[in-house]
Amino acid sequence: MILIVDDDTETRTMYAEIFRKYGFRVQTAIDGLEGMAIATKHHPDVIFTGIVMPRMDGFCMMDALRENEATKDIPIVINSHLGRSDDRQKAKTRGAKDFIVRELVQPSEVVDRISALLDADECYIIEPDMYAHDAERLARALQMEDGLLQCPQGQKMVMRVKITNFKKREGQVTFVCK
Repeated sequence: MILIVDDDTETRTMYAEIFRKYGFRVQTAIDGLEGMAIATKHHPDVIFTGIVMPRMDGFCMMDALRENEATKDIPIVINSHLGRSDDRQKAKTRGAKDFIVRELVQPSEVVDRISALLDADECYIIEPDMYAHDAERLARALQMEDGLLQCPQGQKMVMRVKITNFKKREGQVTFVCK
C-alpha cells in the first residue's frame, strides 16, 4: 500500500488515480499529522509525501516516523514542487529513498521509481506441501527434470519468489532446501 500525503487536492487525487491504475492499493492524507496517524495504524509499504503542508510538514512527519519503532523503516519518497537543493539535502539527511521534482518527472516515471523501490524488497518464501505432492505437480508444470525439487532427508524445499517488475508482474523463482 502506498500512502500519499499532500495538502494539494489535485496532486493527491492525480497520484492516487495513477497508482491505482497500476494496481497499487492507495491511502491518502492531507498533511503530516494525518499521514502519521495512517502510517502508524496501517504500516504502508511506502510513503509518497509533499514537503510544505499545514499542521505538520513532510520533514517533521519524516522525523516523527523515524522516532517511532513501528514506522521507522517505512521508505519515504519526497514529492517537491520547488526542487530546492536545501530541501533535497534535508530529505537525504533524513533518509528519503528518492526526491522527485514534480515539474521534472512525469507521473509514469514516478510509478516506475516507486515500483523499483518496492521491487527491491519484495520477496516471498513459499513452502509447498510435500504430502499433497505440490512439488511434483509444480515440477511437471514447469517441465523440470524428475527429482529436481527433492531435498535430502530432513530438509524442506522452499520456493523463494522475488518480484522483479511490479507493473509487468514478473519475478524470479529459486528453489532452496533448508
